[in-house]
Amino acid sequence: MGFFDALKKVDTELQYKMASFSTILSLVKKWKPKHYNSEADYQNDLLKYLNHQLYTKSGKEKSVKIKRTRGDIVIGNVAIELKYNAISTGAFDRLASQIERYKKVYNGGIVLVFCGRTDKDLLKPYKNKLIWTSGLVPVQLVEK
Repeated sequence: MGFFDALKKVDTELQYKMASFSTILSLVKKWKPKHYNSEADYQNDLLKYLNHQLYTKSGKEKSVKIKRTRGDIVIGNVAIELKYNAISTGAFDRLASQIERYKKVYNGGIVLVFCGRTDKDLLKPYKNKLIWTSGLVPVQLVEK
């Protein structure tokens, strides 16, 4: 494979990753959860919604799964991390560390979903830090 063929392959793979990431991000933005009292309830609601949107409607095999250790919901190589009641500096510090670890595992992208209460004043200084991308891993923030 020549140099230009390799570039074309990388470009095609990047376009596929971005399409998958943008589809998932778009669905998460459209998701309208009820108000729940726990992160687990938000996770379950989002999981049902994504299963319905991505698999039930299209007839594809269901492969959305909840992971408890790395990424709350993982679809292919895209992670969705939910944060419920992010109201302390410690919560944002932990999230920043998580995102750095996730970037090494989920190279398709990371969607951060804030639900419940989020301290907007604390979020502002972390926003750039949280969505800063190292390499080609997109990270986006969604507030619910």
